[in-house]
Parts: sequence; C-alpha cells; structure tokens
Amino acid sequence: MSRSSALANGFGTIVLLALTAGACGPASPAPESTKTPGTSPSSVASTQASSSTPAPQSTAASGISLSIGGASPGSAWAHVSWQALPTGSPLAMAIAIETWHGGYILNTNGQGDWTSTDGQSWTRLPAPATSDEVGPPFAQPFETQTGLVDLGYDPADPCAFARSGCAVKYTATWTSSDGIAWKKAGPPGQFQNVAQPMFQGSPAGVLAVGKTVNTNNFVGVFSRDGIDWSTSPMPAGLTPTALTYGASQFIVFGTLAGNTKTVVFTSVDGRSWTLGQLPTATPALLRIEGLLVGRDAVIANAFSIDGDHFWLRSSDGATWQLADPPAGHPASGVSLRADGTRFLADDGVTLWTSFDGQTWTQLTQDGVRGESPDGQPVGCLLMPRGVIVFGASYGAAS
Repeated sequence: MSRSSALANGFGTIVLLALTAGACGPASPAPESTKTPGTSPSSVASTQASSSTPAPQSTAASGISLSIGGASPGSAWAHVSWQALPTGSPLAMAIAIETWHGGYILNTNGQGDWTSTDGQSWTRLPAPATSDEVGPPFAQPFETQTGLVDLGYDPADPCAFARSGCAVKYTATWTSSDGIAWKKAGPPGQFQNVAQPMFQGSPAGVLAVGKTVNTNNFVGVFSRDGIDWSTSPMPAGLTPTALTYGASQFIVFGTLAGNTKTVVFTSVDGRSWTLGQLPTATPALLRIEGLLVGRDAVIANAFSIDGDHFWLRSSDGATWQLADPPAGHPASGVSLRADGTRFLADDGVTLWTSFDGQTWTQLTQDGVRGESPDGQPVGCLLMPRGVIVFGASYGAAS
C-alpha cells in the first residue's frame, strides 16, 4: 500500500494515506518503556490528551483518532512503500503492539496508547484512571477468552520495576471486551506471592508463570476471563525461560532440576503439560531469546552457551527442527519479527515475509530508508498493515 500524510490539530484526526521510504534496519531494541512490571514473553502527527476525566471505575476513549494505510491484515505482502514520519507523530514514538482476537493495542512513548479493530482506524485511550495507580492504559494488556485484562499497580511499589526477588502488589484488575471501555475489579490475590511473573495472553485465557517468594518454586496462575484466577500447576522441577502461545497452545521452554538440558512443554489449557521434542542436532543447553509466532509456525530464536545463533521452527509447538533464514543468511545476519500472522525478516537492506517461517517472499521497496540521528539503520515494529522504522518512517505494505 501507499500513503501520504495529512495532519489535523490537537484533538482532530491524523490520516496516513500513502508513504515512501527505504528498508528496515537490522534489529535494535525499541525505546524502553518503564510502564510494565513483570515481563511479557510474545505489534501520524502530534496530538494532545483529552481534558475529560474518566470515571473512577471505568474508562472510555478520549476521542482522538488516526488512520494508517496499508494492506489488509493477514493478506500476502509483495511491496513496501516508505515515508518519513512527521515530527511528534505517535507512530514515531511507537514501542510495542499487542494483537488479540478483537484487534490491536499500540503502545507509544509519551503519545498515549491506541486501539484498533482493523489496524487502519485507531482511537487514543484516555490517561490512567487515577494518579496513584497504573491501570489502563496500560500496565500491560493481555488477551483472555472474553477480551483483555490489565493488572493495575502502585507505581511507588519498589517491586514494580525490580527484575527479581520480590512480588508486585497488584492493586486492581481491569477488564475490557473491546479495548476501549474498561471496568475495574479488585486485586488478583493469587499474585501477591509470585515474583516477576512472565505473562502470556491467548484466546484460551491468560497464563502467568513466576517464582514463589517463599519457596523459590515456579508456579502458574491462570484465568479465562481476567477476573477469576487460580493456581495452575507447572511441570515438576521446571525453571521456565521463555513462554508464548502458538499453534493453539501454550509453549514453555526451560530446564528441569538437576539437568543441564533445555526442554519444551506444551499445554492447551495452561494446566496439563506435555513434553515436546527438540532436534538432537542442537546443543543440549540453549538460551532462548525470543519465541515468535506466525500463522502456521512458531520460531525460537536460540543460542548455544558458546554463542552460536540459530532458529528452531515448529508447526505444532511440540516437535521442533532447525530452520533456515531466508536467502542463505546465517541467523546472526537477519533480524526476525512476528505478529501472530506473519514473520518479517530483514538484513538491513532486504525484507522478506513468511506465514510459516519456511517459505519466504522477498519484498520490493520504494522510498528512503529510515535512519537514526547518527545515520545508522534502526529497528522495526511490525504493524498489521506495514512496518514502522522506530522514530523515522512507516512502510505501507501492498
């Protein structure tokens, strides 16, 4: 797709219709957000926040909107057309996107959080409900059977941004059926003794896995709707290192007590776990630095203890094989992203897409490549209808 930008002021509409710019740079970290306690394993012009104050028990959209062009979500891509983002653009400040069965949530650094059902028309969400509690938007939203859940917390809690050792005291549970209107409920008590859980949302519900403060054993906490939570047993002796949802089930990598071999387990319901199979050709102990989910496969970004870099691919989450990056590149020469539908690979010049992580299509491009202020290529954010080069440009797909 293509697009040109037309801006409106303040509370108006921002429209991105046709874009032009070059290739996405090699992988580099997105601007770091300081909003979210815990970790998540796993998706324009200047605007102002609404002056209206949301009700204390629910929130509604602020009325600011923007439109982004590009190919329909889920369709095949053949071309990317780039255009530089205007100064102050919310897209230029984008840092993460959450995909769920009702659409998308886009997080930005200083330009609010945005929701969309189709990846084209976006509505900005209001400011947090109170000044002493971080709730929507967003500690971090996770998909459930009924919509989304977000756990509110006190930003003064010393555990909120700690990386280990203590449990965040979540102060409230927020749920939404559409990503726009949010309802507040009481705190999830099951989390009060779980330190820095990894969260994974899914159409089946949301699973959190963390270490209990008193016993140092790992435990799961599961909810179908984000309101009623219960302890979810994990495989005995497992120290989890990576968690995702793909191939219609939860997938967790880790090591077992007394064993230096990496293992993988799968679970349809987040409670009953089945041991999977890793390829014998890979080292016994792996460092998994990302689990990426496409429409037809899951790819693990894996490293050996000696630093060797390779991809593992699975179509069912249980049986894994070594995977080849596109065009004969080594894994270390290609950055990889995914949004639950497609994989996007890039070597700093060329872009490829794939639904299964096995058959790759090279994209043609037009425009000027996005660059950082020092002239170096920068990382990308895969959007439903195109690609953002952080802080620089948007590539509309067609």
